[in-house]
This record gives sequence, structure tokens and C-alpha cells, in this order.
Amino acid sequence: EKNNVNFEFEASVAGGIPILRSIKEGLATNKLSKVYGILNGTSNYILSEMENSEQNFADVLKKAQLLGYAEPGNPKLDLNGFDAFAKVRILSALAFNSKISNKKCLMEGIEKIDLKDIKIANQLDLRIKLLGISELKNNQLFETVHPCLVSKKSYIGNVIGVMNAVILNGKGALLERALINFMIDYHLKNFNYTEFFTPFLVKPDSALTTGQLPKFSEDMYHIDKDDLFLIPTAEVSLTNIHKDDILSFDDLPKYYLGYSACFRREAGSYGKDTRGLLRVHQFNKVELVKFVEPEKSYDELDSLVKQATNILDLLELDYRVIELCTGDLSFAAAKCFDLEVWAPGEEKWLEVSSCSNFEDFQSRRGNIRFKNSDGNTDFIHTLNGSGLATPRIFAAFIETHQREDGSIRIPKSLQPYMEISEIK
Repeated sequence: EKNNVNFEFEASVAGGIPILRSIKEGLATNKLSKVYGILNGTSNYILSEMENSEQNFADVLKKAQLLGYAEPGNPKLDLNGFDAFAKVRILSALAFNSKISNKKCLMEGIEKIDLKDIKIANQLDLRIKLLGISELKNNQLFETVHPCLVSKKSYIGNVIGVMNAVILNGKGALLERALINFMIDYHLKNFNYTEFFTPFLVKPDSALTTGQLPKFSEDMYHIDKDDLFLIPTAEVSLTNIHKDDILSFDDLPKYYLGYSACFRREAGSYGKDTRGLLRVHQFNKVELVKFVEPEKSYDELDSLVKQATNILDLLELDYRVIELCTGDLSFAAAKCFDLEVWAPGEEKWLEVSSCSNFEDFQSRRGNIRFKNSDGNTDFIHTLNGSGLATPRIFAAFIETHQREDGSIRIPKSLQPYMEISEIK
């Protein structure tokens, strides 16, 4: 009453709306004729409304506006700003949450995004480009180059009913393939690896050998009918090539490389980095595995780290190498280094590789032995590392090499694989 502001809002206990805060900041700014409640966990409301609902986009948008899908006390947010903000937040919740099956509502929402909404969203730095919708061209929505390079109707895997995964097209698909081929070729040409293309499905005993089972069973996808697991990394398939084998001393060391799709449920990370490229349930990775003499395994670990960081150098990405303390090691590893790249857009370090020495842990589980120089049989040491995984590399690559005009510079090391020097 003091400032003649008319408050019109609805509260949702489940959504956790700090109503008092919105009233206070609305009075302070005195910029709006309506003060909306503020919902920090916006996707919570959408989830509760949409999980078992067939509501259309217009109905959800109206409720979202009343519940305040907006930033607190932002004077830029007039009613049009609220409307644009609401649309973007709804689309984010619909697109990036695998629980929601109402794809009709999602597609209606995409069609309702117009040039006005895009301009407002960009002014407010709402990152509408994260949805793959950047601007209008010839009255048609088209894909952006940041960050997923995807089309409007196939930008997130759950749009077509699959798990949290990204669909890339055009230059985005080209960049992904180029990264994979570049990494494979670099390791093959420079470090004497042997390439394998292995199954993506393995028996439980194979995952037990490498240490994923039984501890991480909840993070793996299991096919009950056949009692098979989708691999979380090619390490599982590559290591088990020599299960129950006795290797010749003269054949050591053995360096194996394999590309694979990787599948991880991320069961313990609900709500953490669940949008975009940072934490997906299916991704691509080039894996490096070594079978070596016990006396040389730690020298081999150092060289493994160097091989992985060489890729980051050639991609011209900023990175750091972290040696894990004992408390952070997996129960299978004796020593491990994490490689993290800097993502300037996210303003944080993203893990892209772990290089580990398992000593004889895996070889004892898989009964992988060798004849030493004295002719005695002993358990071999195994090591592995990512060389590298692509999703976070993809994100850091875009954020590092994107210019002010939106184009993306392609480093010289990758140009032969893409046959272009920039993505426009």
C-alpha cells in the first residue's frame, strides 16, 4: 500500500517460493505493477505439474508467470521480460529433465519463442542459446553454434524418448567426430597403441574384473533378460581381452586403445549438472589401457598422463593436473591423476580424464598374469586413462574458442579433420 503496488501472485509450498523476499524487492524497485513470487528451483514446479499431465504450453506458461519465473528485483524485467524469462525456464525444465514425457508441450513452447523473446532473453543473459534457439532467420527458427550446435526439433536426447543425452547435427556432429578421430590418430601414431573396437555390452564378470561391480552397480545400465551391462567405459572391454591369460614377457608392455560410447546412470548425482553437456548418461570417449611389468607401472602412469595432456595442448585448452589424495581414490586404484579443463563460460574446472594405476588389483580379479624375466608367473599391472572423453571437452572447446562475433576458431591440429578453420 505504501508504494501503491498491486501484488498478484500464487504460492506453492512444494516449489519453495520466498514470497516475502519478492515483496520486499518489488517495493524497493517500484518498477512493476505486479510482483511475482520468486521460484529458485523452477524445474521443481514444472516437474510436479508436467510429470503426469497433458497440459499445453499456454497453461503451464500462465501458471509459471503467476509463480514468478523471474530474477528478484531486476529492473529490466518488465512484463515482457517476465514472459520471456518464463518461456525459457519452462523450455529448460521440459527439455533437460528425463522424467517429463509431455513432448507435445515442449514442441509447442519452442514454436512460441519469437524474436522479441529472444532479444529480451539475450539482454538478460538467460542463455537461450543453451536450448539451441538463438535467432530468427527467414522467419524460421534455426540452430545456433553455441553450445550444442543442434536443430530445434532434435536438440536433447529425451525429446525423442531416450535418456539424458545430446543430439548433435551439422557442424556439431562434425566437431564431435573430428575430436574422436583426432584423439585416436594421435595416440596411434605417437605412442605405439593398438586399436580395438570392442562390444558395448559385457557380462557381469567382466565389470567385476575392472572394479565397476559390485560397488557401482547402481550407476550402470543393466539388461535383465540377458544379464548384460552397458559399459561405462571401454576400459571394461579392453582389460578383459586378457582375462585368464598368461602373457609373454617379450610382448610387454601392451598398449591398447579403444573408442566407445559410454553409459552411466549417475545415480548418486540427482540434480547436479543435469542440464547440457556436463553430466550426460551417454557420451563418447577414447580409452587408453596398459598392461605392464610391475616395476615399470609408475613410470607408465606418468607417460599416460603426458599422453592425455598432449591432446589438451594441441586443442589449445587451459587445464590442470590433480593428484588425488588417498581418500578420493577409487577402491581399485593405487594412484590416480585427474585432468581438468577450464571452461570460461561455466567459470569452473571440468574433469575430462582420470589416469590410474591399479597395480595388480584388476589382474588378480581377472587372473591376468605374465611370465617374468626369471620365467616365474606373476600378476601383471594394469593402467588406464581417458584420452579423452568428449562432452566436457566439447563445452570447454566452444567456450574457449568462440569469438565475439559468435564464430568458433578451430585449432590447427583439428583443421585436417574438419577441413575448415572456423565455424560460423
